[in-house]
Amino acid sequence: MTLLGRSTSVGQVSSIHEVKSQKGELTMRRVTDQVILIIYGLILGCTIKIDASLVIALLLAISYLAMMTLADGKSLWRPILLTGLFFTFSIIYPLCLLFSPLIIYHLISRQNKLMLGISLLVIFYLSLQSDVIPLFPTGTFLVFGFMIAGYAVTQTRQIDKLASSLQKTRDDSTELTLLLQDKNRSLRDKQDYEIYAATLKERNRIAREIHDNVGHLLSRAILITGAMKMTNQISSLQEPFESLDSSLGEAMDSIRKSVHDLHDDAVDLEKALEEIIADFSFCPVDFSYHLSKTIAREVKYNVIAIVKEALNNVMKHSNAKLVQLTVSESEDLYQVMIEDNGTTISPNTPTNPLNIETRGIGLINMTERVKKLHGTITFYSQNGFRIYIKLPKH
Repeated sequence: MTLLGRSTSVGQVSSIHEVKSQKGELTMRRVTDQVILIIYGLILGCTIKIDASLVIALLLAISYLAMMTLADGKSLWRPILLTGLFFTFSIIYPLCLLFSPLIIYHLISRQNKLMLGISLLVIFYLSLQSDVIPLFPTGTFLVFGFMIAGYAVTQTRQIDKLASSLQKTRDDSTELTLLLQDKNRSLRDKQDYEIYAATLKERNRIAREIHDNVGHLLSRAILITGAMKMTNQISSLQEPFESLDSSLGEAMDSIRKSVHDLHDDAVDLEKALEEIIADFSFCPVDFSYHLSKTIAREVKYNVIAIVKEALNNVMKHSNAKLVQLTVSESEDLYQVMIEDNGTTISPNTPTNPLNIETRGIGLINMTERVKKLHGTITFYSQNGFRIYIKLPKH
């Protein structure tokens, strides 16, 4: 998993925990609101009388609270049924009306205006018909309880909206942060590649300058020294000329080695393969490259040579419509896969890499190159032709 993937996973887990925490806080606030309304109803009951009917009314209110809390928020028939049952018990036990602010709280929170209006009318009617609940002061305080229920629902709803807005802002901020991290990473990779490409270009320039200038000057000096040795008739100068010629020869060898090293290190394998593919017009090539920048010089040149030979074989011996070239690496290996979908395979094409007698010169050359790098090469001729190469990194 990439760093971005890990960051995204951590952000998602954190967001899930925050959402759960906010839902838990909202639930606790709603429970607190409803408990306050039940306590308010008990206080009103204490102003009238305390007997078994008040206890029954309390139990009915708690039962209503529990069943409404468990009821699905999208369901309509269950709130109607529970509210109807509560009002039915209120006819038998009028003290149930003391807990009617709890009903108003649930109906406001569910935003059911029709049921809310009908319930208010029923509550006022039952209150007027009841001889147990006086209109003043209990009825007045009951209306005040309705106001408390409405205020509590409104505040809880606003807090819920603010929490949702805050969560959305956090999610947007996290997403933007991850996008910025991804873009910064892409920019760093692009800068690294540009620096790498510029380094290769500069190495090529230096190698060319050394070859064209210093190399030519040394070559001329060697030729002049050789001519002077041939024409020299003074024996005392023979040894100095030999020493000068030897020194110039060593200098030329050192220059050649330096030029080759600079040029070899400056080879960009991916770019070299892309140039080979660009010159291959026989059929399309699907190219996939996943290697690090630091690759051994021998690996670069042999992979280039093998790919050239493989594409040449496709053009000569296959009627392929597509070639797939994949260059990748694992922890210990470089892997090269060259595969075509051709059906016309040369009779000399082997299915076993060890069967050298049935192998063409091109495949033999590939095998020799891979062996020099202590790798393995395998050929398959089922459903097209495939070359699979594994090269050790060390």
